[in-house]
This record gives sequence, C-alpha cells and structure tokens, in this order.
Amino acid sequence: MVNDTWNLRSVIRRIEHEIREIMSKYPQIPFERAFDIFALNLIDESIDIDEAFELTAIDGPQDNGIDALKIDDHDKRIYFYQFKTKKPPINPERDTFNKSGVNDLQNAKIFF
Repeated sequence: MVNDTWNLRSVIRRIEHEIREIMSKYPQIPFERAFDIFALNLIDESIDIDEAFELTAIDGPQDNGIDALKIDDHDKRIYFYQFKTKKPPINPERDTFNKSGVNDLQNAKIFF
C-alpha cells in the first residue's frame, strides 16, 4: 500500500508538472484546457502539444460538450473527445471520480 501511494503521488506530480508546462506555454488558457491538451497528447501520441492546442476548446464548466475534435483524413474518421476534471476537495466515495478510479490510479505502474 505504501508503494502504491508513492506511485500515485509520483504520477500526480508528473501530471501537474506537464500541465504547468502547458500553461506556461499558453498563459491565456485555463487549467481545464491545459488538462485537455495534456490528455489529448497522452491518448494520441501522434498529436503534439501545439496541435492539441488547436484541436481543443473549452466552452465553459459543466457544458457537457466536446472538448476536442480530430478529423483523420487518412482513416476517414472523426474523433470526438470528452475529458473530465475535478478540483479539490475530492471525495472518492461520492464524486464522479470514485473509489474504483482511485484504485485504478493506485494500481497503475507506468503513465509515461
């Protein structure tokens, strides 16, 4: 359990670092959009940070809209992305990011 906690903290620190770097590159964007850029780049490594910036958009909190859109001309597909962020305080028993989500993070060994 101690090792899992350390792994989780390490992953969270790495994610925070990556998001801070994105926010320093694009100081006009809010945290939520920086997270979406990070997540899009993480999901699809062929999308670099600058392209992810172009593909993402934030309409506002609780908008339930599409956070990113990618048109792949080669595969003739359109990809829609919806991301979820949660600001502290987080209650794993009650919130959308529930206990199983926390367990998944604790069991993750490699994010990068």
